[in-house]
Amino acid sequence: MKYNESNFTYLKLTTLNKYYQYLLKAECACEDFPKMTKIIARRVVDAFVRELSISYGINSNIATGQMVKMLRYNEEFSIPEEIYDYIQIIRVNGIGITLYRSREKRIEKHPIEILELIHRIFCWYLRIKETETISKFIDLSFKAPKTIEFEKNELKKIKRDIQLKNNQINNLREKIIELAMNSKSVGELNRIIIAIKQEKEELEKQESFFTEVINSHKYEIEEVHKIYEREIREVDLVKDECVENHRLLAKKESLLVRAELDKQQIKSIIDNLEEDEDIINKRKDNIEKQLESIRLSYEKSLGLTNRYQDESETIIFTYDDNLKKLLSNDKSEIISELNFEDSKFYNKITEYNKLIEDTKKKITLFKGILDDRIRHLVKYDDFYNAFLNLNGNKLRILYSMVSNWNKNNSNILSKSKEWLLNRSNEESLLDMVNKTLEEIKSLSDDQIKLSLYYKVLRISGVQIKNICNRKNFIKAVDSMVQSAYVTLLENKDFNYYLSKTHSIKVCYMKKVIEKLKSRYKNIKIKDELVYRIYDEIVKISFKNEVYFTESLKIDVKNEHALKNSIKKQPFDFLSIIIEVGEEADYKFVYGIIFEILKDITVNNYNTTGEQLSLEKFLTGSFRIMLFISSNDVLNSRDLEEVIVLFVGEVLISDSIINYDKIDFDSYNRMIEVWKSKQIFYKDKINEKNDIDNELEAIMDEKLNLESNIEALNSEEKTLKQKYASYEEEFKHMVFSSEKSNVLESYGKYKEFKSKMQESRSSNNISSESSIIETWVEQASKMINESNLAQSEIKLIEEAKKSGFFERELKVFTDLQEWLKDIENDLYNNRKILREKEEEFSLMKSKAEKLSEYLDTLKEIYPDIE
Repeated sequence: MKYNESNFTYLKLTTLNKYYQYLLKAECACEDFPKMTKIIARRVVDAFVRELSISYGINSNIATGQMVKMLRYNEEFSIPEEIYDYIQIIRVNGIGITLYRSREKRIEKHPIEILELIHRIFCWYLRIKETETISKFIDLSFKAPKTIEFEKNELKKIKRDIQLKNNQINNLREKIIELAMNSKSVGELNRIIIAIKQEKEELEKQESFFTEVINSHKYEIEEVHKIYEREIREVDLVKDECVENHRLLAKKESLLVRAELDKQQIKSIIDNLEEDEDIINKRKDNIEKQLESIRLSYEKSLGLTNRYQDESETIIFTYDDNLKKLLSNDKSEIISELNFEDSKFYNKITEYNKLIEDTKKKITLFKGILDDRIRHLVKYDDFYNAFLNLNGNKLRILYSMVSNWNKNNSNILSKSKEWLLNRSNEESLLDMVNKTLEEIKSLSDDQIKLSLYYKVLRISGVQIKNICNRKNFIKAVDSMVQSAYVTLLENKDFNYYLSKTHSIKVCYMKKVIEKLKSRYKNIKIKDELVYRIYDEIVKISFKNEVYFTESLKIDVKNEHALKNSIKKQPFDFLSIIIEVGEEADYKFVYGIIFEILKDITVNNYNTTGEQLSLEKFLTGSFRIMLFISSNDVLNSRDLEEVIVLFVGEVLISDSIINYDKIDFDSYNRMIEVWKSKQIFYKDKINEKNDIDNELEAIMDEKLNLESNIEALNSEEKTLKQKYASYEEEFKHMVFSSEKSNVLESYGKYKEFKSKMQESRSSNNISSESSIIETWVEQASKMINESNLAQSEIKLIEEAKKSGFFERELKVFTDLQEWLKDIENDLYNNRKILREKEEEFSLMKSKAEKLSEYLDTLKEIYPDIE
């Protein structure tokens, strides 16, 4: 660290000289009393701002914060954004971070940084207003302020240097005594002693100066310490008061935020209603108007609170008693206004909350009306209710079957044609179902139902619209029935019964029964079942007497004959019940089939191995049987088959349940799942965008690092060349300096240099010289060159260690440090570059996986965006 008396010495020669002594104290206090440094800095800046503002006609009887803002936009003298920020940072740090200030500048600075900001402000101002004076100072760079510890260390260094000079002088005097007979050498040594004494005198002046500086610094610290506790206590009291005021304001803000959220919630509910309602829309407008009134009330409280804080701070940091009195009176008026605004704000919040609650009730009533209207839009109530009430095993098995059927995987039917004929084939089908069931076991019914909804719509080719709109959802569900019905019309055996949904159910059930009849041609059922079927036939014949007697040729009055026929061909009569009977008769048929299969098949267990009940039969085994029978219903294996299968499965398996009305609860749960998926999807989109931004940033960093490495390589090469060049220059300085004469190795160097010169001057080998003489001469020359080179090396090494060439050696030290810094920078940059390349690779891989995942989500939920 370089010593600097003060960073603000230049102020002495300017119109800002009044601030010099304050800033000097601030510098002295920065280590021991950092709070005082910030307080002094705040006072100086506030005083400077007021002086500057007044000079440009700004009202002086206002708080400093308000004055800063007015000065910022002054047409005659506008403060740059950067300088404005510096002023605000200094003012914030002077009082400490409060809620108000933290919003404006959340920056807490070290006292030295605060002093540097003041330095920048004053330099900016003086370069504009006092250009000629400030231009006299060549170096206005900010340096770390002096500390007593630093000054003591500097003094110790100076004392060590003085002692070193004394030692050098004493050593040279001893040398003079040894060389008393050599007047020339003595004269050279005396000149060296004189030069060292001059250097010593300079060091003694510095010693005296630093001793005085340390005493002065101690005095300044003592002065600051005297006022420290009182000043800090007064500032802390103001800060605590400001914090409390803003805590109360924060309570209002919390209520305002809650009000804003309530408004957004109400607005979202109203915007998502399928139809508009004038009364509700008017209430929405009233909510916005009342909320705007609350906002204005809050903003007024905020302005008053900030104004109170600004005036409180101005009072504590100004020395102007008249201004203190004026602002104190104004603060009393602000308190009265704040109390009035508090009362008004809380009254408005109470009214607003009442309006919100009333509006929610109105919306609930209107949604009930809308529900009734929407229910009337449903064409196929039985299918709609059956689909929405799919749950548990029946939902999961249906999902498994639909998921395993596609154009490229139609082997399910081929594997399952003999479901009741062969145990191994049955197990093969169940394995496929169970595998899918295992995959979805962690999913909720609503998640599975939502996914099933999209699968069926995608297969049917229906345009998928936003599921959150109930009208869209109802149309989509109705389209499933319509699609299934149109597909079945192509089958010549298909007949219309009462309604489209009823026709689909009859078609499927008759095919199931035909399948059973084909398999069990000679079946003999229990008498109990015969009696039950007989009773059912008699019951429905009363409503269809003509059809029974003329079309079917069945005489229900001949009980004995009819029971015999039922015993021989039970499936024919079950088919009649399905065709002629009503919805309530289906449960009867299901029960009979269940009892027959229980008696004639070994497999009386469901897919989990539990004993079958009628309910489990209908949701498990029976559902799979329907699935198998579909192969006989349909003549092709197009994907449209799945729609028919799906609709038939849903209708038949739930036909034993009676629904009072269309219920939207299940739909609402599906929407909640969809919304959670959409939120998750958007989060992943944001995550992907963040990763893309990070990748771009990392790429920029890589390019910068590569550029830095290239520049550092070039700089390293240049420095190495400078180092090598200076080595030669240093040698020349040592060889030509009188200081070298006192070095021990200088004598040898001089001796070998003389021999070398003699050898060069006598280098006249005649043509008459013998070969041996020539060889001896050349060998002598080589020895002299070697000895001279060795003596030069020793002389240079001794010179470096002697202390006589400290100034010259400092160039070496600086170059070495510079090179070391560059090598460290190169190492760090290369290391960071490797890390960035690894990070880039990982992030890129993560981005690609995330893109794939997002595509999968869009595939599952087509309307998620």
